[in-house]
Amino acid sequence: MRSKVVVLLSAFIFCMTLGIKEAMAAAATDVACKNPCINSFEIQDGQVATSDIADGAVTDAKITGPISSSKIQKPANVIVVAKSGGDFSSIQAAIDSINPTADNPYLIKVMPGTYVENITLKSYIHLQGAGRDVTRIQSPSTSNVVIAVNTLAGVTISGLTVAGGIFGIDNYSSSPKISGNTITGCYTGILNNASSSPTIISGNIITGNSAYGIAIYSSSPKIIHNRITDNGGTNYDIFVENDGISVPNISFNIYDSIVGGNTGVGLYKVKSDGSPAPQP
Repeated sequence: MRSKVVVLLSAFIFCMTLGIKEAMAAAATDVACKNPCINSFEIQDGQVATSDIADGAVTDAKITGPISSSKIQKPANVIVVAKSGGDFSSIQAAIDSINPTADNPYLIKVMPGTYVENITLKSYIHLQGAGRDVTRIQSPSTSNVVIAVNTLAGVTISGLTVAGGIFGIDNYSSSPKISGNTITGCYTGILNNASSSPTIISGNIITGNSAYGIAIYSSSPKIIHNRITDNGGTNYDIFVENDGISVPNISFNIYDSIVGGNTGVGLYKVKSDGSPAPQP
């Protein structure tokens, strides 16, 4: 008889415990759990897979609290170049490994250090240094272009020091954004020529190049908020050959920049036949 009482008492306590658990779970939510409905305590770890969640079912508003770093994946199409520990130790090797498109662009992040190489870019690449004070691309030869942008689209170059080549950035039939760089120690800092409008050249320090800071041929770039000084001996910080581009149009696009400080002329323009054009 005693054993029956113990069994009945145990069953009663179990039912009471289960009822309290259900009641506490229901009270813990603002929405009553009605069929079809599953309380959180009924879901075991690993039971809900990605395939069980409809697209759009989980939104930012539904996520609270911290997410562990192991659950955060590196964004697609980001390549890290570093002296050690990156995806590549060479910038050109990183570029050669990819085939970007307008729908599938790439960000190549170049970590601090000096990279002695010449770069030929591809379309739809943002080449981003860690900052012009810490990331430097140095040409191994003064007769080579440091960064070549040849008939490309969707190119951005930022956060670098570019040094030591015949041209720091050789821009041909392209319209890149060149922002936040230092370009120095070249024959010409930026060669911007042949149907390369609108190129945006902004926030750069272009100094200490032996001939020209920027040489412009058959183009009309926007040159904004730069410091273009102390380039050349008897040459020019900005040299413009006017070949089918109106002189006022070019002059209008060079603004809010510091130009001058060399022994030559800050801005010099010639016509396509080499004769002097109206000077600012």
